[in-house]
Amino acid sequence: MVRQRSRERVSFRQVEAEVLEPRKELRRVRLEESVEVHAFGINAPLEQELQEIERPSPECFVQNGIVSNEACLPVRLFTTDTSRKWTITINNVTQAISGVTGKVCGNQSYCANLKFPIKDIRFAKRVPGGAPIPGQNTVTLDCAPGCNGTLEVGPLSFEAMAPVVLVHGIRTDSKWFERFKDSPGNPTLYDNSWFEQPFKNGKAAFKAIDFDEDVILRGGQNVATPISQAAAEFGAQHIHIVAHSGGGLWSRAFLVNQLKTLQNPLGVFSLTTVDTPHHGSYNAALRTVVAAANKDPSIFLTLEEYAINKLAPNSRMTEDLTPDQVEFFNKTSKDLPKSTVVNGRKNTTFYFSVSADANLDDSCQGLAPGSPCDPNHLPTITAYPGRPDESEGYEYPAPEIAWYNVLNVGQKLYRQMYSFRNAGLVISGYTTDLKPVRRIVSVPTTPQLNDFNVTVTSARYPGFVEIGSFKHNHTMVGLQDVSTAILNVIKNKQKFE
Repeated sequence: MVRQRSRERVSFRQVEAEVLEPRKELRRVRLEESVEVHAFGINAPLEQELQEIERPSPECFVQNGIVSNEACLPVRLFTTDTSRKWTITINNVTQAISGVTGKVCGNQSYCANLKFPIKDIRFAKRVPGGAPIPGQNTVTLDCAPGCNGTLEVGPLSFEAMAPVVLVHGIRTDSKWFERFKDSPGNPTLYDNSWFEQPFKNGKAAFKAIDFDEDVILRGGQNVATPISQAAAEFGAQHIHIVAHSGGGLWSRAFLVNQLKTLQNPLGVFSLTTVDTPHHGSYNAALRTVVAAANKDPSIFLTLEEYAINKLAPNSRMTEDLTPDQVEFFNKTSKDLPKSTVVNGRKNTTFYFSVSADANLDDSCQGLAPGSPCDPNHLPTITAYPGRPDESEGYEYPAPEIAWYNVLNVGQKLYRQMYSFRNAGLVISGYTTDLKPVRRIVSVPTTPQLNDFNVTVTSARYPGFVEIGSFKHNHTMVGLQDVSTAILNVIKNKQKFE
């Protein structure tokens, strides 16, 4: 706190306030040179004093979505004259304190938490790729001539949601969060309804990052710098992370291995994974095996396997998404942090997940609508010409490329994900010259709802609270019903210990 001993008019010049941090203090106050400033019992540069000030009481903060309704300025008046007022003005909005209006908080001292409308506070301006430009807030202190006393002021504080960093999955980039490509059947179907729209509508701070995708551990390294840079753009020391698909595994690797090594310390309030294969994907295992089998002329591929090899493009990460590889990562990885510490402040880190099922109408082959599917009556994936269907938007292949009409690969993929958990190559015999004959086999599992890529079970992970399981395929979880549910949860998960 700043104690001013002058009995004359006191005028602060400029006040800088960084934004988008819970209970953020003024970073620097510049006083007129003629004013003597002291902290409690010490003389020190004012920047140091403000770091040591006690934080305002909790009643200063009224949670209202993304930012609090008001900013709070705690003041303490030392005086024997209870009738005279000191006035504090921020950007021409004035509040006052006197011995009459303040609360007794010590010998001849009176305290108050003065509240100023958040709309009158000048926030920092974001500069993409650089540090934000601080908002300039002018603060003045006034006391009537002849007043008797001293006044301690500060810091100006408000509560706001920390920025959200969006991490994309494999075979895509940051634009996945912006708006999905035009629907083949309806070019404007998804305008203003994609993942980031609720963040825009709610004026939440967010940034989708780009990086080079790779296997899990190297991918964790690759997201470290973009995440740190995104936080720096907002002048933030704490963030939320929301990650789609394989981006959730990269984010987990980042939190475990890279977070503590960042040059600028960063706190993480929450990680939310969206359709992340926390236990691997049968689809990835099948693609990996089929790709290998396609190079062996002795292995005969079925028509479906050939189509998967041709129509489902591979990725540098695909082989690392098999159940065997992901479970190896789970077993060998360190525990996710339960909290992070930045500048001596410890915050809790929360973990959430989202899963999805592409069988929108829960239909089963040979059963009446609404009947539970079973291994003898497999789920039915249906095309709905002219409107969204169960494979709408799925990256590979588009419905018009033999998706339904010839091979119905979408239904086959769903049913395989529904029935099997892993795939591999086994030796089924030998040729007359004793060369091994191999074939593709799949390991069965209990029926699994899935989104063509990830089962509902695989999208869940110990210690993660599931926000919801949505009726979408792996791409359409990018619609705003999912992001709205995520935003409503994480904006209330900013807890300091």
